[in-house]
Amino acid sequence: MQPTEQEQVLIRGKCFLYKQKAPFVPSGKSVFGALEYREKDDRVRCHECGGWFNHVGSHLCSAHKLTAKQYKQRHGLRTEAALCGLQVSGLMSAKYNPSANFKTMAKDPEVRKRSLVAKSVALKEAKERKLETGAGTIMSMAEERNLNGHCQAQVLNRLSVLQERYGRTPTTAEMMANGLSPKSVCAAFNLSTIKDVMGLIGMLPNHPGRQEPKYSKDLLVELMRDFYVKHNRMPGYRDYGRSLPGSGRFVEQFGSMANAYEAAGLMGALDRMKRSKLPGAYSRESVVTGIQRFYAEHGKLPTKADRDGLPSPATVVKLFGSMRGAWEAAGLMDIHNADRAKNFSGKDRSIPTQQKALA
Repeated sequence: MQPTEQEQVLIRGKCFLYKQKAPFVPSGKSVFGALEYREKDDRVRCHECGGWFNHVGSHLCSAHKLTAKQYKQRHGLRTEAALCGLQVSGLMSAKYNPSANFKTMAKDPEVRKRSLVAKSVALKEAKERKLETGAGTIMSMAEERNLNGHCQAQVLNRLSVLQERYGRTPTTAEMMANGLSPKSVCAAFNLSTIKDVMGLIGMLPNHPGRQEPKYSKDLLVELMRDFYVKHNRMPGYRDYGRSLPGSGRFVEQFGSMANAYEAAGLMGALDRMKRSKLPGAYSRESVVTGIQRFYAEHGKLPTKADRDGLPSPATVVKLFGSMRGAWEAAGLMDIHNADRAKNFSGKDRSIPTQQKALA
């Protein structure tokens, strides 16, 4: 049964028109996180049976075998929420709160004493309720969301309105401009991302083409092979995101970097690279053989950038004392000297005029 225009709701002790806060998430015969209220006869609706009562609390035990605490937990109400209309709530507050009449309390010492006792008892009960809930506040999140228009039904309605207004799925910036933060939208649906929420409610992304991966498996394999051919080495961690796409792209497509190397046929090169980094992986004989092989294949001495199974310059210096020692052990010292002479042949090696004058 739909509420009439005159019916209202009580949220956190405040009265609102039903249509002002609608829609709501259903709960039993009423709504979740609020009490439907009829001002003309000061009655509230029972969530369990849908009946109207001046005080639902006195009706629960006999009719539904529920305590007030169980009822509030089931239907998203605060622990301290009054299960009655505003007039009854006001009368009960005046009856059980002697401190409301400040003039009488100031004149009558007995009233003052009873008031202080009642206040201490109320604080003790509030403390016990706080310990039971295990939280710093006993306010229900359902009522808070209804009050701010952030319950699931309200968020869904507001998103639908925005979709009709813009003619497409609203962006995050447009949601925030209309009072819907991504955090509150995700909390209403108990999901972690806006993308998940939009998928759940059937709102399509504005740019579906952007959801497709930029790099396919074949393209990533081709890029990795081209890098190996061009640089004659396996890519290092600094190469990903510069010369190659980020490593996350490879993991996204292949599941791991090892699978990517295997797809590119570079597992053998990867194993050689790992062995080369082990302590004692190179001996003087293996380095000499590697230098001679490199010279026979390329017609030049290897530089720092030319690895091709060779150790780093630091490893060569550690084994031979210097790079010159390595060239000499490989029988290529003459080639090294010839290269140096060729490099310096075109430079002016004469003494500067100023130095001649000083001499």
